[in-house]
Amino acid sequence: MDYGFLGNFERFELMAFFSGYALIYLLLNGLWRNDFSLKFSKARLLSYSYALTGTLFIGYVVRKIFINLDAGTQVHFYHPILYLFGILAGLFWIPVFSKRTSLALLHSLVFFALIPLDIISYARGSVEREQVGNDMNVLSISIIFNVSTAILMFIFLWLSQKKRNRPENG
Repeated sequence: MDYGFLGNFERFELMAFFSGYALIYLLLNGLWRNDFSLKFSKARLLSYSYALTGTLFIGYVVRKIFINLDAGTQVHFYHPILYLFGILAGLFWIPVFSKRTSLALLHSLVFFALIPLDIISYARGSVEREQVGNDMNVLSISIIFNVSTAILMFIFLWLSQKKRNRPENG
């Protein structure tokens, strides 16, 4: 279904937040062996970095709504189900969800799947070449964004571990 410029822009917003996580997940699971002297696991790092991504997305959506309300314009979402699904990423702060990193991977695969769908649509001739090129650009941005959130969570978890392990001086 073609939503025009604004609909495509919303798809790119969603993809920018979530589509790169699947690749980061696979990369960290392939590279990170638990050989480090860190007390936290890569599962905790991955879940919390995805939760941070979800929280930033929630903040983005709230900001978007308030900007439209301030301007006196109607808030319209072309992909409301995908937006609601994206907001669910905030649930990964809850320990029940954060312990199961495969759920975060499955959540992000919904957004990652938009890219192969566009490639298939391009092969059928229903999508322009620029659409696929834009998808690749947005995927690159998403990878950088998700690496950044993983680095932020790594630093936060490392600092909190250092603080817990520091002896208390009277």
